[in-house]
Amino acid sequence: MTRTSPKTNAHSISGLQLSLPLYQKPFLEIKKKVRGRNRKAFDLLQEVVCPLLETALDKNEIKSVEARTAIRDFLSFVQGAK
Repeated sequence: MTRTSPKTNAHSISGLQLSLPLYQKPFLEIKKKVRGRNRKAFDLLQEVVCPLLETALDKNEIKSVEARTAIRDFLSFVQGAK
């Protein structure tokens, strides 16, 4: 059994990084697998929510850099990379 020093452990933890897959199917692709009234949420997301967020970004209505980044990430997750 090998022990590592606390200093080494602390160093390895601080270097921890999360990664995302290089290709991720857009969330809205799941819409094809949902039928009936449950599909309404996907329709609302695609027809109402995403356009509202895109418009707010385009018009620079969101001042927070952190919020703009999070919204872009969300749109990319939902719609896929454009």
